[in-house]
Amino acid sequence: YYKFTPAGALDCALDVNAAQTTNGTNIGLYSSNKTDAQRFAFLKGDFFNMVEPQDIGTDFIAHISTNDGTNGIGFVGVNAILEKADKTAKKQLFYFIRQDDGSYRITNVKSRFDLGIEGNVTSGSNVVSLCENDIETQRWFVYLKDGKYIIKAAVTGNLVLDSANTDVKIASFNDASASQLFVISNMGKADYDIPEVSKTGVLTDAQI
Repeated sequence: YYKFTPAGALDCALDVNAAQTTNGTNIGLYSSNKTDAQRFAFLKGDFFNMVEPQDIGTDFIAHISTNDGTNGIGFVGVNAILEKADKTAKKQLFYFIRQDDGSYRITNVKSRFDLGIEGNVTSGSNVVSLCENDIETQRWFVYLKDGKYIIKAAVTGNLVLDSANTDVKIASFNDASASQLFVISNMGKADYDIPEVSKTGVLTDAQI
């Protein structure tokens, strides 16, 4: 345990009033007494339980690029891939639609299909274009870290977008991994018309 003592009052310490454990209890400065009221612990917690997802806007067009900005997320067929960043390419632009729970539906401007997870939701699963189905595998939370963004799947667990390979996949969150940090460049609403996506249908070559 740790005791916090101000440099100008070494005989005092931070003190939890009457060692209470209820929410809203006052903390003040009190003479040092070596009681539990003046003992504190540093706990290393899960990142997503310690920070709130970001509200980066409501409905807007954005470009998603890797941590260093060199590659953007685009598509070959239905698979999300990394390719040289081009903010003028519609297949690299996404419509971010904020949901009531704070997550985002991320819809590709060119295909009108959603960014989602293919098949079983496990680390290493492919990220693909999917018809809009209003399900968690097509919803994403955005977190800020080191000035960049982590894009976390809304499904249970700590699965996030990862750019370690040419194909964009989801992977278990790694606090030290730069491949899980992205730049989201807000392009405004621009002149792109984003219609409602059909609940059925397949992705055609003309949409890719």
